[in-house]
Amino acid sequence: MKPLPLTGVQALPAVVPLVTTARALELIRNTAYYLVQRDEFPCRVIPYTRMQLGKPYAWGAEGPGAFDCSGLMMRAHQHAGIAIPRVAADQWRHGPRGQEQPGDLVFMRPEPPVGPGRVGVVVIPDQMIHALQAGDVVRYASHADRSDAVGFTRPALLPEEKR
Repeated sequence: MKPLPLTGVQALPAVVPLVTTARALELIRNTAYYLVQRDEFPCRVIPYTRMQLGKPYAWGAEGPGAFDCSGLMMRAHQHAGIAIPRVAADQWRHGPRGQEQPGDLVFMRPEPPVGPGRVGVVVIPDQMIHALQAGDVVRYASHADRSDAVGFTRPALLPEEKR
């Protein structure tokens, strides 16, 4: 039997560098990381924070029965398979600056020279879920109305091994 001709496919030039198996696996892992994290990251972080709605605020709490703002963000990211630092100021320094997309962290209450003292997660434009202060609960709130908003980060865009 005669092989069928390949149509629309060109031969690779002889100068194409060889890729080792280890490098190929690294490229596949990094590509898969970015595809999963960019597309699915908010789908993992936001539902976790929604499941915590109504739980009490407690300073230093990391769940499961109570949270402070940064403990909630740390656990939500952990649920999504992403390690981030424990406190808001370190979380601020951890990721590239975002642009208020669902899943971005929104930071408030600057505390120079340390950094922001409060953090929430954007769920829709101008809305976040956060755990604000003693006597409060994990809840929805507007970050657009806050005069102390600092900005946004997207820690999911940093591969784990580069953190």
